[in-house]
Amino acid sequence: MSQRGMRRLAVGGAAAASIMLVVAGSPARAETPKDIDPASEAWLLSAEATAEGLRKQGDGDAAFATIEIDSKTQKVLVYRKGGGASPRYAAARKETGVDVEFRAAPLTEKETYDLIERIAAQRDTVAKRGIEITSVTSRWTGPVTIRVKDLTGAARGLASEFDAYGPGTVVVERGAPMRTFNRDNDTAPFIAGAHIQSTAGFGECTSGFTGRSTGNGAGYMITAYHCVRTADPRFWTTDVAGSPYGSYIGQVTVVDPRHDIAYIKTAASTVPSTWDGPILPKINQFPKSVTAMAQPTRSMNRVCTSGSFSGVRCYGSVTDGGPHWLDSAGDTMGPYEAWLWTVESNVAGQSMGGPGDSGGPVFVPNGDNVTAIGMISGGPSEQFPAACTGEPTNRTGCSSHVYFADVYTEAWLNHDIDLRQAYAP
Repeated sequence: MSQRGMRRLAVGGAAAASIMLVVAGSPARAETPKDIDPASEAWLLSAEATAEGLRKQGDGDAAFATIEIDSKTQKVLVYRKGGGASPRYAAARKETGVDVEFRAAPLTEKETYDLIERIAAQRDTVAKRGIEITSVTSRWTGPVTIRVKDLTGAARGLASEFDAYGPGTVVVERGAPMRTFNRDNDTAPFIAGAHIQSTAGFGECTSGFTGRSTGNGAGYMITAYHCVRTADPRFWTTDVAGSPYGSYIGQVTVVDPRHDIAYIKTAASTVPSTWDGPILPKINQFPKSVTAMAQPTRSMNRVCTSGSFSGVRCYGSVTDGGPHWLDSAGDTMGPYEAWLWTVESNVAGQSMGGPGDSGGPVFVPNGDNVTAIGMISGGPSEQFPAACTGEPTNRTGCSSHVYFADVYTEAWLNHDIDLRQAYAP
């Protein structure tokens, strides 16, 4: 298998003993996620399935901008440049009770990315003219917003200078610098669900929930045990495009092979949040706060996984829990047994995760926040379809269900790590 961690094994238990640190555990009480109205839940599941099908059709639509699920109006909104429906979308399956509405967007998805890249490439040139660009962003594929330190007449002129796609496609406003971070290039304070990598490019995985230990006061980030290189158990964030190292996270000081969990002691600040939104487009990603923790139960049927390669998938049901053998495909030590839960896609044909998603958060929506319940470990190879659904790359090996560790029991009850608390060194 590749170096991307989904279910591959990196080390054996004996080798990991040298970096083991015991953190005292103390009892705590479970929190129950807020109930979701059954009718609303059913509609959201149908809307997500409809949106996925429409997105596939959008991949070949030159006018495609983005798709949005509007739970208030209970509509799936398809944005296209110029608006109007296209016959190609009729091939997408529309679930019962889901209305689809087409709306106009000033830019296509491709044009948005093109504009952002062109403006960013001219930042130094523009600075020589006395205009300091602090950020270039676009939330929903247009217009593109250029924020500048000082909104002078020359700065306002950038709107027409970069309006290659027509008037109103570029907006200039005054604004302070924004942190340039996303799923693929997370920076402190670290957020769960980002692309991370161990030393020397070993183990491309995903950052799990972060929190602060109530026992020793330190900050920790969770990831999968099989992602760790025990000879040098340090981790960095890293861009999916291939940059070798990003921001230094810290070093693994606690491992739990029996649950496929490793605990990275963070050298920088963390916040109790996880990435939402897809891996692409990057402009639509946003963090959601972790406000509760709960043990997994078989009654949970709107479970989300957040992998740095698959993005967020919110149509899973917890089906069971028990021992599972994780193997290494013959390239490292193993196999070994871990006690894990299973979350299974309840939308036909849709995958929950794939290579590179190991370590990522498993959670239940809690209004505008999330309830932490688990960490992605792996998936059964016999369940992998021929290709991943909704991915930005042509990866193979995605699974309709994945195994995950119970972070409430393992991180909170057994290691005192409160996933709702920020950490500042």
